[in-house]
Amino acid sequence: IKDDAVDSAKAQAAAQTLIQSDHVIAIMDASSINSSWASYVQGANVPVISLDESASGDTYEVNPDFFANGTTVLGILYGHVAMAKAAGGTVFGGIYCTEVAQCATAVQIWKNDTALIPGIKFGLAVSASSSSPNYTAQCLAMKQAGVNALFPIVRPTTTADNCAAQGYHPIYIGSQGTLTLSAASDPNLNGAVQNQQGFPWMLDKTPAQKLFHKVERTVLANALAPPVVSASYTGLVLLSAALAHAKGTITTQDVYNGLYAFHGT
Repeated sequence: IKDDAVDSAKAQAAAQTLIQSDHVIAIMDASSINSSWASYVQGANVPVISLDESASGDTYEVNPDFFANGTTVLGILYGHVAMAKAAGGTVFGGIYCTEVAQCATAVQIWKNDTALIPGIKFGLAVSASSSSPNYTAQCLAMKQAGVNALFPIVRPTTTADNCAAQGYHPIYIGSQGTLTLSAASDPNLNGAVQNQQGFPWMLDKTPAQKLFHKVERTVLANALAPPVVSASYTGLVLLSAALAHAKGTITTQDVYNGLYAFHGT
């Protein structure tokens, strides 16, 4: 396990250590800056499987060595706009993070998606840092732009409270755990909607869901963002399924063979 600290140099060094020193047969990816080491991994011919949304860019759409364990970023971003429309929004806006360069790529995708969905238009997108003391300026900009459905990726509870203080109450949009369990107790987030990458973690009906709850019960009970738990679990299940029929010494090719054998999954 390597922590890249959202630092490109550390991320690249981590990938090199995993491949050159640890001789891994696959990398499970929860990095938000995987584009910084994607080409190196591709050159080394090592498969990568996502453990969560995994980056705000399009690594999983363009790199053949990266295998998504659920909906990719393009689908998730489309979901932001689709949810906003379904919840009654007519003007969509987004606050994206400054810490990760790929976050800015969401803006043009949101614009494209609003053009695809009748009844909603793009209003405004602004950046913000997770370390900012408040987001009053962003709230006022969104209010002035007429945005009534807002996706805040950075500290959404704080953003909602700051916006409410300015008399601004849009529909809040969450994504894959950006709205954590603490959001449920904040009245300023009433009516918020959130999409997620994979299966609905809160359900316990199917055999697969029952197994998930049995295995992750303790982790899930203490998780701030349960969707991240379910996504990580799904990524490991994907790797397990890919290796189900491998025998002897497992190689990277075994992982590739297993992954490429899936169809309609």
